[in-house]
Amino acid sequence: MNQGSLTPRLRRLAWNVLRLGVTVGAIAYVLSQITWHDRLIDHGTVIEGWLHVDNGIRTLVTRTGQVVAVPPDAEQADAEVRLVPGIITIFSRVKFGYFLEGTLLVATSVFLGAIRWQWLLQSHDLDPGLREATRLTWMGYLSNNILPGATGGDLVKAYTIARRTPGKRTSAVMTVLLDRVIGLLALIILGALGVAIKATRDGIDSTGRLVLTMLAIAVVGGIVFFSRRIRIIFRISAFFDRIPMGHHFKRIDDSLFHYRDHKMQLARCVGIGLFIWLLTIGGIYLMGESISMSVPFVDYFICLPVIFSAGAVAPSIAGLGVLEGLFQHFFGAVGAAPSTAVALCLLYRLAILIVSIPGAYPLYQEFSSGRPQVVPSLDDEGDEGHSLAKNRQVEVLV
Repeated sequence: MNQGSLTPRLRRLAWNVLRLGVTVGAIAYVLSQITWHDRLIDHGTVIEGWLHVDNGIRTLVTRTGQVVAVPPDAEQADAEVRLVPGIITIFSRVKFGYFLEGTLLVATSVFLGAIRWQWLLQSHDLDPGLREATRLTWMGYLSNNILPGATGGDLVKAYTIARRTPGKRTSAVMTVLLDRVIGLLALIILGALGVAIKATRDGIDSTGRLVLTMLAIAVVGGIVFFSRRIRIIFRISAFFDRIPMGHHFKRIDDSLFHYRDHKMQLARCVGIGLFIWLLTIGGIYLMGESISMSVPFVDYFICLPVIFSAGAVAPSIAGLGVLEGLFQHFFGAVGAAPSTAVALCLLYRLAILIVSIPGAYPLYQEFSSGRPQVVPSLDDEGDEGHSLAKNRQVEVLV
């Protein structure tokens, strides 16, 4: 076996080692920050033990068997003697009504996400139907639990829609990428609104500045990408002609630039994206309430855009450890105990696992059956290259 044939294997091995290393390191860090025992903090003195409740009277039993009375107001943030529950106690007190309500909101957001993706496909004269779009979206949602990072499910969606659109594979696959970008943009917009609301009372903290920076980058990047004047000045078309595999990059570029002439479609997608994230953030807030995490609602809008944006690119297995660490850091900055923040992340993982279960059978069916039915092109073009070349001529002439 020659050296060239080993190179792809070595690359895959290096990538898998990196993923495993990041995952193990992140999990180790998170575990080191978790408080397993309950703690009673009395004027700087920390007493560890297990919380016991008998006839409404709470006591902390230490490892040595000492029984310490716990004041009724000990779980308030400003209490002189403060009780910090360990993660085991936190889970033992989950209010399942709140958790189920939050899970239902997350499930609704998945269905609305399928509608948004269908709209993007329709702009390219492709329409698999709402049932099929929902089916593929749910398959991707399930795949997020077993593939790297928070975008592993996008690979499954891209592959499955490419199988169905042989005439417009590039355009169809790019809708998956744009769907992800629109989702993150909508989340960042909500985050910026949260920063504005909180700034009237507390000013802008480091997390808020990070959210505003992300929004500024997204806006400037969008303006630069969709500006015909900038494209002409920098001779983007000629650049693609000079680089290796430039025709492939042209197809990708045209598939995304296509939406410059579909502004209302993009606006609709951003609008439903805002509603999707309102439901998701509301669901996570209810999960936080189920474990009595005393963090204001507006802080969820500020913390979650940064958490999910960073988690989307983390090279770990299903984002394990990384997402928990991000929850710890950013929710800890607004007053949540590390163990409570981790518990919230784990509850969210449990919720998306429950919600993704309906995607199991379609995923099995997809890869165990033959080639799926082709999605017809509504314009009967069937020749993506001709269509994209036509769009490129328009760009050059304008």
